[in-house]
Amino acid sequence: MKPEILSKALNMVIPKPRFLEGARAGGIVHSQRDNTKRMRTGTTIIAFYFSDGLIFAADRKTSGGYMTILSLESVKIHEISPLAAIGGAGLVSDIQHVVDMMTELNSGFISKFEYPLSVKGQARYLANCLREFRYYVDPFGLECQFLIGGFSLDDEPAIFEVYEDGSLSQSKNFAVIGSGTDGALGILREEKKRLTERKLSLEEGVDLAVKSISRAGERDNGTADIRVAEPTIVKITIGVGYEVVDPAIVSRAVKNLLEREAPRG
Repeated sequence: MKPEILSKALNMVIPKPRFLEGARAGGIVHSQRDNTKRMRTGTTIIAFYFSDGLIFAADRKTSGGYMTILSLESVKIHEISPLAAIGGAGLVSDIQHVVDMMTELNSGFISKFEYPLSVKGQARYLANCLREFRYYVDPFGLECQFLIGGFSLDDEPAIFEVYEDGSLSQSKNFAVIGSGTDGALGILREEKKRLTERKLSLEEGVDLAVKSISRAGERDNGTADIRVAEPTIVKITIGVGYEVVDPAIVSRAVKNLLEREAPRG
């Protein structure tokens, strides 16, 4: 079968969400009461294209009720297949549930078909799950939103935004979710031309990711200050797949940004 035909077929595959059957039978109780005691991330998560693929970046703060800081070491970007990543903002328990579900989906799909499910197929599957949960299980739905990105069989990278109501959109240049969205978007929009051309080197991409997370942290209490917790940065390339960027490279980018923006005189 030609790769383009198979890729189109995989885009159309949306397996039936098994967890919904248990939820409808009373296996899942999603209570909205006592929200102040639950862990949630304010967070800023970004994704954009660079010369060799995709870059994901996220701050590392997890907050509790009334924005209590519970952790500055949280990892919010996850590998869900060899060529795809997901980042989530919202209620921690719901994010963990979705990450586990998507990892299981991809593992099972590769085992059965010996090909990875396309990024579009993964995004549509998640959107379907969130939509069905909201309308058929719990009117409040799962309290989380996601960025999914990676490569498919056609070797073209893609980024999708999936929101808690099940809405779905594909991002042409970059995407941001979380409470720090406005701050990060301001920086990314300044670089829209270069992001559209997809010619950023890895080093330039890391610098841009660090600057975006830093600006978000200046304006948003839910996003960690890069001086306190350096962001997590991940790259996805067709040759290697999912790979965490060397923390030393991130540290150097953070140091350079702080030096450039330090008050003079």
